[in-house]
Amino acid sequence: MRASALDTLLKNNGYACTHTDLGDGWKALTSQSLLAWQSIYQLHPSSTAANADPTIHTCVVMGSRNGKSMIVLDGVNIIGYTDNFVKDGTLSWSTESSNAPLNGIISFEHKVVGDATNIGSRVMNAKLWKKGDPTPDAITHSGHDFFDDVSKFDGTYNTSCVAFRTPSAAYSTVSELVSLTLYTAMRAQVPKFKSPLTLQHRL
Repeated sequence: MRASALDTLLKNNGYACTHTDLGDGWKALTSQSLLAWQSIYQLHPSSTAANADPTIHTCVVMGSRNGKSMIVLDGVNIIGYTDNFVKDGTLSWSTESSNAPLNGIISFEHKVVGDATNIGSRVMNAKLWKKGDPTPDAITHSGHDFFDDVSKFDGTYNTSCVAFRTPSAAYSTVSELVSLTLYTAMRAQVPKFKSPLTLQHRL
């Protein structure tokens, strides 16, 4: 029923593809481009080994159409990582060949909860270990895409309005998701006011 409705919607809007084509395209994108995994991930310890790192880490992934992606671990923009994403789905680095504070290997997956037809949450799995320690046999840290659960943003915030130019070159404000202003601006690549307005908004 859902597939049939989607096919009808595509056809009525002039598209020659089907829902199956969209699914195949999504699978291709997630296996070939980090743009599909671009986000902030909070990595929680998942290993019980004696020498396991008990620290919660934050990893930011920024994809790029030209292949020049960016990985930031705990505020450090990692320079010198190895990109094997298309080959085996991993990105890795060592403290010897990069400026990273820890050795690391990361990969991604979708975890579906409930309805199996849902895309599910984006998850980063990581092996993180200190310089001089052996490479872990199993995943040491794992974390969901920070933006998957909007309830995390419930609260009152001082934020800046974002603006974009309309065809008439006038400015319009965007405040529907003011707590996500920075994220929206990054995704849409829209310019900001030089002197942004400040407001409070309750989600």
